[in-house]
Amino acid sequence: MPQEHQSQRITSKLLLKQKLSKLGFPRCVYWVLNGLAQVDKVGVDKVPQWTPWYLLLFLRYSAKYSSNAISTRDDAIYSAYTYYDAYIKSREDAYLSDKNKDVTKFLLRLSHQQFIYQIGLTGLKNRVARQNIFFSSFDTLLKERFGITSREFLKLSFFLFTHFSNGRRNFKKEIFNSLKNFSNHTAINNYLELISISQEALREDSQRSINFDDHEIFDDLLFRRKPLLVINQVYFIFSTAFFHDLLGYGLYEAVKEQRETRVAFGSIFENYAQRRLLSVFPDCLTEDGIRGRLPKNEDEPSKVDAVLSTENALLLFEYKATELPESIRLNPSDENIANLQYNIIKAVAQGYKCLSLFLEKGEMFPEIDMKKQKFLFVVSYKDTYLGTADRYWKDIEPILKNIHNVQDTTGLSPKNIFFISIDDLDWLMSLKNRIEEVAFSALDRFNKNDAHHFSQILAKFVDKSFSVPELEESFENVFRECIADLGLNPDMLDTA
Repeated sequence: MPQEHQSQRITSKLLLKQKLSKLGFPRCVYWVLNGLAQVDKVGVDKVPQWTPWYLLLFLRYSAKYSSNAISTRDDAIYSAYTYYDAYIKSREDAYLSDKNKDVTKFLLRLSHQQFIYQIGLTGLKNRVARQNIFFSSFDTLLKERFGITSREFLKLSFFLFTHFSNGRRNFKKEIFNSLKNFSNHTAINNYLELISISQEALREDSQRSINFDDHEIFDDLLFRRKPLLVINQVYFIFSTAFFHDLLGYGLYEAVKEQRETRVAFGSIFENYAQRRLLSVFPDCLTEDGIRGRLPKNEDEPSKVDAVLSTENALLLFEYKATELPESIRLNPSDENIANLQYNIIKAVAQGYKCLSLFLEKGEMFPEIDMKKQKFLFVVSYKDTYLGTADRYWKDIEPILKNIHNVQDTTGLSPKNIFFISIDDLDWLMSLKNRIEEVAFSALDRFNKNDAHHFSQILAKFVDKSFSVPELEESFENVFRECIADLGLNPDMLDTA
């Protein structure tokens, strides 16, 4: 960075700190909450003056640098925000003008920052259903660590979801007294402690974490995990987008923090994904099927979880439960991408090694035609927004060669390696015999830079009314229990 730009940035930062120091934090909190409420009411694109990620970072900046004074005028806050807004936008531009000329990595940050505000209710419904399926087996751990079971978490979250869906922005704990058949007050207290943060805790977190780093504008992890702010025993929602994310992923985020539960979850995740694939393509070649054809005395070669042969393509599927760590979402530098060597990049290595196995022992796999176009789908629980391996190939290829001993990558183009989520896999399976068409369409659109992640490809194919019977049944079970806990007749749903 040129010296004059560095000096200008330091000066701007000092002026911003001075302006923030003249504000009272309690009033800043309500000012930001009002701005976020407007965004929720009309949509992110309808109020450009209140960009939610700018408002949230302003809240964290003011939490660190403002005082505890109560008498702060709104016009003083707006003046400081206007200066802050210009400062932040100049830093966002610097991502592309300074050290981060890689547009792909810039868009990766942007995706994790902004796509949370675009999830539809169908996607949310499926995520709630999966949490019910996946995490009931972790109830002992959840009870020990958080004092609440998975079903209690989902029911209380669903109850608040209905509250916020009516446009309300806050509540008191007494709201739960309306639950006629739910009297576990300890679970309610533990639930609220898990998903809320106080003003004091927000200030402490900001004091520790805010350092004017470039990536801070993209960091919303705190609000994803704590979507409620508690002030004088009143709970305020930051944004319904964060609460929807909690409803869809809250249990997953809690479980993946522990190594032993991450391993157990990986097995549950792989079983679900494989079950979905086999429900549509029962004759596809699975990892067990590959293993069963090999001599028992041979060293175990790397394999993928499933291989599907279509008329013109060979589709490989590898399931990896762990998606991108937060550090990589915020800063997808070369060094951080390298940290994926034992999960997502390992999945890529397994694809190449499995294809080498088919080449070497083709007589054992007569249904595998290696002349066909080959695709590898790396499936994770959450969306990574990585798109294709080609975008990060200069980071991935050395790891394949040096860590995983994959020396020949000519058999599968990195452009044909797609990173998808479990949502995408469910959508993909709903298309059944059009799956090959989707793969070729994705290849074409990614090559044209007409799409940045796989969900955008699927949106052109999938009927929005599609459903997965297993997920429908799971959601129905949770929904009926919620209705019952509200004291209503579950049979009312049949006429809805």
